[in-house]
Amino acid sequence: MKLPEEIKSLLDGKQLDKKKDIAMMLQSITNEGYPHTAMVSVGEVVATDSEHIRIALWPNTQTANSLSDSGKASLVIVQNKKAFYFELDTKLLPTISNEKFSRIRFEAFAKNIKEDRAKYADITSGITVEIHESEEVLKRWKITISELLSV
Repeated sequence: MKLPEEIKSLLDGKQLDKKKDIAMMLQSITNEGYPHTAMVSVGEVVATDSEHIRIALWPNTQTANSLSDSGKASLVIVQNKKAFYFELDTKLLPTISNEKFSRIRFEAFAKNIKEDRAKYADITSGITVEIHESEEVLKRWKITISELLSV
């Protein structure tokens, strides 16, 4: 399925400083069958084309382990007064030699995309965060996005 243009623009890996407050929910399923939610940022998720995104996760986390095991995930993004729900098929990407930050990287294909908007109300925001030491975080994100795109 094709990513909506507004999502491709959000996840283009550019102008991270203007998008740094946006958090998205990445959901996976544990080995016990329970849903697990992690928050990810625009510095960890990048659209590589109109159908694929790449995701960088810290190693040995529940989310990284669950995606490695099941290859299935859901990504929830609130953008432009709409909620987007992505059902993702994921595959593990090869490791990068000389990586700056140890990450587990995945390529994801959107199997299904649902756009949700209420007729009677506007979604005014999704999850937003206030980054501590934003210059340091933005530097790390730029490297992470660069490494995601180089795989």
